Amino acid sequence: MTRVPWVLLYDADCGPCTSFKKAVDFMDAGGRLDFMSIKQGEELGLLEAVPNARRHGSFHLISPDRRVLSGAEALPELIALLPAGKLLSKLITLAPGGLAFLGLAYSTASRLHEVGSCGISSTGGASSDPEAGPVGLAMR
Repeated sequence: MTRVPWVLLYDADCGPCTSFKKAVDFMDAGGRLDFMSIKQGEELGLLEAVPNARRHGSFHLISPDRRVLSGAEALPELIALLPAGKLLSKLITLAPGGLAFLGLAYSTASRLHEVGSCGISSTGGASSDPEAGPVGLAMR
């Protein structure tokens, strides 16, 4: 029986996103994950359930049955797929404030995407805003 892997979609044009992908790939000793760019995932129709405006704002985890989890919402499942991650994921999910902490940590780390080397904005297209930063988001 052929195993259908989980797929992690990431922004291949973003330095921090690519580093995240490499770190996850390194930790995936069991080979349970495949990786592809968000652009490839869009071409294959894997992100049809995700609004265009949200596609480039985070990574996406696609289950073997094509369920899509994105960003912080995907982290418990992603952690559970990694060796020894099942226990850690349960602890995070069950601990008071565990998911809130994980969401805050992800939100903080994902800001690297906004100031990183991305050529695509979180809204899914190259920016034409002259006030935009490197990813097409207005500088704050």
